[in-house]
Amino acid sequence: MPRRVFTQAQGYRPIDLLQAATDHLFAANVLFSSGDFFRAVGMLDVDFEVPRCLDSAGYLSHLGLELLLKAFLLLVTGNFRDDHSLANLLRTLEANGAKVSLSEDQAATIKQLDEFYNLRYPQPAGSPTVGDVAWPAIHICHS
Repeated sequence: MPRRVFTQAQGYRPIDLLQAATDHLFAANVLFSSGDFFRAVGMLDVDFEVPRCLDSAGYLSHLGLELLLKAFLLLVTGNFRDDHSLANLLRTLEANGAKVSLSEDQAATIKQLDEFYNLRYPQPAGSPTVGDVAWPAIHICHS
């Protein structure tokens, strides 16, 4: 089945995608940091040993980076496809002349974040582990 194509002619604007990406990444940061927040305000009824909202934080991290890459594609090519793979989006950017330079650590983080797309629904075989990726590594990928 061919992937749907979204274009500037249809009204999609890079600035709108960038705003949504920023919002999702900001929310992911808040969720990754929620344990620190609960400690700071002294909410003793929160179980600090059990991570909270990490699946949501992981999914929002993936979505934020996905929209960031799609904003660049829209800027460079005037369109982007209905593709959720960060690796595919990066390859498409490179194929269209964008120079993408990632360190080994950034490439590893992108690979792991690509798995977080599956966090949108509980998976019968289990979900990717979010706790292995720290917010600073994700933040570096979109900075």
